[in-house]
This record gives sequence, structure tokens and C-alpha cells, in this order.
Amino acid sequence: MFFTFVFFAAVAVGSLYYYNTQNIVMVMIDSDYGGYDSLGDLMATSDIFVEAVAASELETEILYDENEVPYDGYTVKEVIVTRIFTDAETDIKVGDTLTVFEPYFEINGILGKRYGVSRKGYLPLEEAVTYYLFLNRNDMLGSAEGEVVIEDEEVAMGFGGTTDEKLLSYLITGETDGKFVKMDMNDLNLAVANSDTEALQVGEVDDGYFELLKEVVEHVEVN
Repeated sequence: MFFTFVFFAAVAVGSLYYYNTQNIVMVMIDSDYGGYDSLGDLMATSDIFVEAVAASELETEILYDENEVPYDGYTVKEVIVTRIFTDAETDIKVGDTLTVFEPYFEINGILGKRYGVSRKGYLPLEEAVTYYLFLNRNDMLGSAEGEVVIEDEEVAMGFGGTTDEKLLSYLITGETDGKFVKMDMNDLNLAVANSDTEALQVGEVDDGYFELLKEVVEHVEVN
């Protein structure tokens, strides 16, 4: 059934392409988030803004409907905080490890193909790569989307009502808009000039994304 799901999802959104570095067939699904117009908007709707290095992947969570067809999912990954840009008081310190739910999951398909299902062209965090991340506390469990079952006990602690920010799990702000690969302004300008989505580690971009990324890099370079 998943193969039918992948085929029609790809046709519906017109977005089927290869994630070249891993030869994964990517399928994009729509997101309810319309994007952010400015860094100020992004910061105002995020609990924390950090620089962090992607570490290990903990697990993949896939949501199935009553017919056992997957319709959504997340990759659960750890990141190690290297800088903190949040103005508000926070318990998080440099060196802390945070658990992040990414709007992306992978599943095996026909003929040995591996499919990656992504919102808005999101590509997953790559291990040992540094990113700028805008994050919100994950309160998904117990809500309308509370079907997610967390098998890893340490990850599950993030849903236990704890007030310790270091034990909470996080979602990327706007599902996809709060993740940017770390780069300096020279590299950014080169990537923008060439529309280099591989360097930017995104599936697709527009002028609004470029402008937002420039704001992020400028903010980081002066703080």
C-alpha cells in the first residue's frame, strides 16, 4: 500500500526527486506553514535559537492510518549545542544534547528503492554538520497528534511534563523554516548566486528563503 501512497503523493505535489548524496528518492508533501518573512518573526515564534552539531539518530517514528498506510512521520535525532542566541533566559548550555524531531522519515519501497518523505523540501540533518536551529518544545504527545509512540525511554522523557529544558524534545519551528546549515556570508552569497541547494542542504528554495538565511547569518556574525 505504501507504494501507491508514494506514487500518488508524488504526482499530487509534483515533487519527486533524488537526494543525490544517498541516492534516496524524495517525495515532498505539503506543509500547513506558510513560511516566515523575517528573522524577527522566526525568533518570536521559537522557544530557542541555537547553533548545534547534528549527532546520532535515535529512531524513526511513522504514523499509520486505519489501513496501515503511512501518512506522516518524524526522524528523531540528537544535536549538541555549540552556541546559544536566544535572548530569553534558558537552562540550556553549550555542550548540552537536545532531542529534535525532524519533519522527515525514510521507508523502504519497491525494487530496493529507499524513499524519503519530506515536508516542503526539508532534508535531514547530517551527522557532524553544524546548523542554526530555531526550535520549539515538543508538546505533541497528548494532543490530537498523540499517536506517536516513543520507544526510546530517554526520548520519551521529553513528554513527561518535565520543566527541565535539557530533557525536553523539540520540533523545528515552522516544520522546515527553522533549520539552516552554518556558513559564512561569502559562502552564502556564492550558494545563492548559483542556487546551490546541495550546499544549502535544502530540497528547494525561493527568494524569501535566501533573504531569511542572509538575516540569520548577519545576526550570527555580529553576536
